[in-house]
Amino acid sequence: TKHGLAGEHVVLPGEDQSSFDDLLATLNSNWDPHSEIEAFLVDTMAFNQWRLIRIGRMEHASLLRKHQSQGEVRLTMEVEDLSRYEGRSRRAYYGALNMLMKLQAARQKQQQQQQNSEPHEEEPAEQSPPQPLLAKGVKPRAHFVTPVRGSNPISPGDHFDRPPLPDVA
Repeated sequence: TKHGLAGEHVVLPGEDQSSFDDLLATLNSNWDPHSEIEAFLVDTMAFNQWRLIRIGRMEHASLLRKHQSQGEVRLTMEVEDLSRYEGRSRRAYYGALNMLMKLQAARQKQQQQQQNSEPHEEEPAEQSPPQPLLAKGVKPRAHFVTPVRGSNPISPGDHFDRPPLPDVA
């Protein structure tokens, strides 16, 4: 193992396994995965976050060594390689994060739809206020609904009954 950025092992010898375990536990607590796919995505986020932390330490150490040995900081192949690994880890982290957010949003939407479609216990019917007695031939007023933005509740051909106009004599 040269640097541990492309390998299978997440925590390398000399790194703190308990710190990684804490990171993974925090991500699991924050994201609360409900399936193997969601758990895999949380693990992917943890692995790549750990690698990003490692890259930061390695880059700092590399630049410090170069500065101490040469008296100036120059961009080297080692730093360019680290930058490439950093980009890969960031893309993998944010890819997993985006997919996890989409899956969880879809799951929550499905749960809400199931809750809304489940038969509810019969609630006692509210009694409507008494209707006024209408004179023979007088139609009740139509109930108008305020339209919801972006919708058109009135279809062509709909008509509404209007209350009769009072006689003006």
